[in-house]
Amino acid sequence: MKPRILLIAGLILSVTGCEKATGHRVLHLEEDGVPIIRTEGGPKYDTPLFEIESDLILGVDEGEPAWQMFAYSPVLLVAPDGRLVLIDRETFSICIVSRSGELLHQVGREGSGPGEFRNILDAFWAERGREFWVTDQMNNRITRISIDGEVLEGMNYSGIRSSYSRFWNLGHRTFMAHGQDRDFADPSTRTMRYAIMNDQLEIAAELFTLEGPRYFRISEHGWSPVPWISYPRPVATPTSQILLVQPNHPRLSFYTASAEPLLHIERDWDLVPISQEEKQDYRQAMREHYPDAEVGSIQFPDYKPPFQRALVDTENRIWLQRYEALREESVGDEPGKLIGYEYEIYSSEGVWLGTHLNRRSIHLIQNSCLYQFFMSEAGAPRLERLRLVPLVREMQ
Repeated sequence: MKPRILLIAGLILSVTGCEKATGHRVLHLEEDGVPIIRTEGGPKYDTPLFEIESDLILGVDEGEPAWQMFAYSPVLLVAPDGRLVLIDRETFSICIVSRSGELLHQVGREGSGPGEFRNILDAFWAERGREFWVTDQMNNRITRISIDGEVLEGMNYSGIRSSYSRFWNLGHRTFMAHGQDRDFADPSTRTMRYAIMNDQLEIAAELFTLEGPRYFRISEHGWSPVPWISYPRPVATPTSQILLVQPNHPRLSFYTASAEPLLHIERDWDLVPISQEEKQDYRQAMREHYPDAEVGSIQFPDYKPPFQRALVDTENRIWLQRYEALREESVGDEPGKLIGYEYEIYSSEGVWLGTHLNRRSIHLIQNSCLYQFFMSEAGAPRLERLRLVPLVREMQ
């Protein structure tokens, strides 16, 4: 019998106890000397692993406090002690907020002077959470800001640094960086690059070079991968390892910071076939922008990937988001009402523990809390924090 889950005021509450699943089996294999953990049958537990409790919502439609009027969903960083860093790319306001939601420090504005920004690309932790660094493409610099709101001396954002757009802290003075090469004459070509960098953001080692697939669709934002294709994505873990998510393989792989493979995780994920009608609809849309010869040369995959992204929580558990959201049965041409997003949860050893249904897509998991963005009825961004309460004794 499947567990019943109630969705009440944004909370997911278990109404059954946690029981071990039947048919669960873990195989220990090996490939080129690298261990493979493969789960067969169901997960270890067939009832919910957590219940969640909403304990903080930030954001206002208008009025006070003005710092909570986000133009868009802000860049979010969460410090080890629970303090939040919220960066508004539209107003260039950077707010440091207490765990209880009180504004502690506010810096940043538009301009080219110290503590001023013109085009914020990303922000990431450094110095073991004592500082965060903000990349500003138009000012060609990286601004260092202490967790206490002090603007520190930064560094230029040019040369090899500027060819990388995202950074993750892998530990003390070590970072993982992501960049990409595009051929704008051929928008179906893309190469993703990942590297390890030192504290001056100089390349210490090349990690991966991943060729992007030639499957594209037209959206309101221009060309982007079709919904059925997800690029391999590395994730920095709390233990200074790298988790490489390969949706179209499909496989999860742990690597050291020097790109040495440590562990592969597999199971028989279900692949959903893509109908010829779906493919034809996208080809028709592409013909409005590109010649028939180019459209005809693009080969679409036959199956949708089982998952598209992963998060790693503070306990080094993997939260793997299934590719498609759960919806009620559609009526006519209208999609069914959104039920939520399903996450498969794996232990740090690679064992499939169970699943978690969340009403919204999870943005970040830190300090036993989920962080997610949503839009108010007036269309203004909100940030919600939800506390994770384990229902399995060995996970507490």
